[in-house]
Amino acid sequence: MKKNTNNTAGATVMPMAEIFKLNQSQACALFAERSGVSQRAFAEMGKLHFSISAKLKPKESIYKILRANGVKDSAISNASYASKVWAMVEDKYLTEKQFDSLSFADCYTMIRAMSEDSACQLIESDISGILKESKDPHLDFESIFKTGMPAAEAEAYAKKQEKLRKEEEKAREARIAEAEKRIAANAGQDSESGEPEEEENTDGKVIPINRGQSPVAATVKTASRAGSEMKKATAEDALELISTLEVMLIEIEDKEELKSVAQRLSEITKTAAELAADNGKAKKPSKKTVAMAA
Repeated sequence: MKKNTNNTAGATVMPMAEIFKLNQSQACALFAERSGVSQRAFAEMGKLHFSISAKLKPKESIYKILRANGVKDSAISNASYASKVWAMVEDKYLTEKQFDSLSFADCYTMIRAMSEDSACQLIESDISGILKESKDPHLDFESIFKTGMPAAEAEAYAKKQEKLRKEEEKAREARIAEAEKRIAANAGQDSESGEPEEEENTDGKVIPINRGQSPVAATVKTASRAGSEMKKATAEDALELISTLEVMLIEIEDKEELKSVAQRLSEITKTAAELAADNGKAKKPSKKTVAMAA
């Protein structure tokens, strides 16, 4: 019969019924005691993992060896983080005393901050400096992994960005309000009058303009009629549409969408410039015409 090599087989966990019998002071004291035991056990497991790994034969797996001793894969994996941190002790970046004080969470966040996935990939000397200077290394390592900055710097940066965002939003709202005022002025709307303004189209029908509409909606509606019913557009129509477009552009937040609009505007501006140039040439009499008139 195969001998059971699991040394923890006979170990028992304190039943919850016994724990509930403890008063608050006793429970807190026992928790602190177990925490110390767990801390020391984790540090020892990290050292053991490093030692066992160093003595493995070619193609031999630490998982296979420890499984044979009844160790779970999750326990081996957890200890591997401490083993990687111990390598920094071997390289003189950390002391054994510093290592012995680290928890699993400390080792885990430390190794993650040194990985390629980190927002700012740390090296051994960085780890040494943070452990010496930081009030909460675990929090700083976690923050560096996510943001590339220690916790205090990341918090200050986030507050600054939020302040800038609010200021930009306020300025954006002010620009929209100003643009809408210009549209209202261009459309000849009187904010003090409650009477609807009437407009006559090409068919002789009177179309009321609802003053309850937003300036943008009213201008878009008027522009639509200008394109479908009016015989000929005017410069005033075009300027009114440009004012409307200005408001719409302010409200577009997606940069990629703005790029396509900007490209189209560039094309329209070029076309307008060409038309203006052509009209200017048509109106200017040639030297030959002037001579004939003379």
